[in-house]
Amino acid sequence: MIISASIFLGEVHAEKICKLLDMALKNGAPVIGLNDSGGARIQEGVVSLGGYADIFLRNTLASGVIPQLSAIMGPCAGGAVYSPALTDFIFMVRNSSSIAAMGDKGVARARVITSGVPIVPGTEGEGSLNDDDLLALAPEFGFPLLIKATAGGGGKGMREVQAVEDMPALLQAARQEAEASFGDGNVYLEKLVEGARHIEIQIMADSHGNVIHLGERECSLQRRHQKLLEESPSPFIGDDDALRQQMGSVAVK
Repeated sequence: MIISASIFLGEVHAEKICKLLDMALKNGAPVIGLNDSGGARIQEGVVSLGGYADIFLRNTLASGVIPQLSAIMGPCAGGAVYSPALTDFIFMVRNSSSIAAMGDKGVARARVITSGVPIVPGTEGEGSLNDDDLLALAPEFGFPLLIKATAGGGGKGMREVQAVEDMPALLQAARQEAEASFGDGNVYLEKLVEGARHIEIQIMADSHGNVIHLGERECSLQRRHQKLLEESPSPFIGDDDALRQQMGSVAVK
């Protein structure tokens, strides 16, 4: 098993790596880590690659492209891509505003609605709604609902709501967890789709308006709303190429 570590990893991804490492060691699988000397202590053995991290950094600065970050993987990759320190790099998106929009799920929902992409019913728009506003809006979507952090991912700041009388306490808990995890306590509401599949479509765009999709990955195997395993192609879609093409066409909008 090869585990790639990075200084840009957030808490959620670091936790995933530790769980994978623990699982591999318990099953007797050798673990290879790609990282600088700071991560060497968690490995079974260390082989020097002659300053791997320094070479990686020099190549990154020379090319102006940071691989394997949220610009490519999606907004759940630790939030590193939203750092102002990275704004001078070239990202694989249509323009930098796309990155900023994906950093706030409320803004992201509003943007995809204007593109004609179907979404799960819920609140959207820039800015925070207070608890009274959310309590008033909840019956419009019906229960059960999800409270979700606008800046979050990995199941942090998320609570399932079965009845309106449960919302005040759950809103407080979700906001506190979101603030502790992301430094942002804003939350929004989304209709809970029970028995749903979590399938992501990977897209690539350039500044000339060209957009393509690169297929899908199935992320439905989760624990506490956090992905444990990703499969591509999706076993749920299987041989249904018409559905695959339909999902890809919607994604590139």
